[in-house]
Amino acid sequence: MTLTIERAKARAKTLRAGLEALDRTITHGQALDLIAKLEGLADWNVLSARLQPEVPIGPLPNGWTRAGDQPERFEMGQAMRADTPAAAIRLKPGEEAGSAFATLMQSVDATVYRGQRMMLTGRLAADAVTGGVTIWMRADDIGKRMVAFDNLEEAGPDKGPVTGTSDWVERRIILDIPEVAQTLNFGFYLRGRGTAWCAGVALDHAPDGTDVTRTGTSPAPAPQNLSFE
Repeated sequence: MTLTIERAKARAKTLRAGLEALDRTITHGQALDLIAKLEGLADWNVLSARLQPEVPIGPLPNGWTRAGDQPERFEMGQAMRADTPAAAIRLKPGEEAGSAFATLMQSVDATVYRGQRMMLTGRLAADAVTGGVTIWMRADDIGKRMVAFDNLEEAGPDKGPVTGTSDWVERRIILDIPEVAQTLNFGFYLRGRGTAWCAGVALDHAPDGTDVTRTGTSPAPAPQNLSFE
């Protein structure tokens, strides 16, 4: 995990809380100095001079909404990565990742996509991501039941979620949209710690002859191999 000023301060806060649980009280300044010593430096002044602040994350981009199982634990919004306009998701400093994930997403009327093979593409980048960052697409019926879905979690390492630290890589999902689809949902999500960026999202018809990226998701037309042969 890349150490920033905000994350160093969050570590100092955690350190103080842990020591207080052991009836050892120190000031915030003393905790910061201890964090510096753990980094092999003399004190907080030396460490803070070497650290960079977190990449600023702005408001939500127009048309996108926050979601996830615990979105309040994440920062989400517009962000620049180098000179590229993008959206970013980041676990807040001091928060424990656990199994939490957060997503920036859109939901659109699926009428014009019914019976079509659609392609979602996007460029992803990562900084010290411990879980993964990926794009996803899902179709729901009128009862909000999922009728088609892919998030590349079952794809290979060169086609699936991005982990660790990575420059821009492109990912794509090819998904058949059933005739019963009512809404089409798509976006990108972050699992775990780190910072995830997404840019250049596009939703298009898949080129002729392109296979779906997730196989085995459609029900078989009839029962098969009931004798386990």
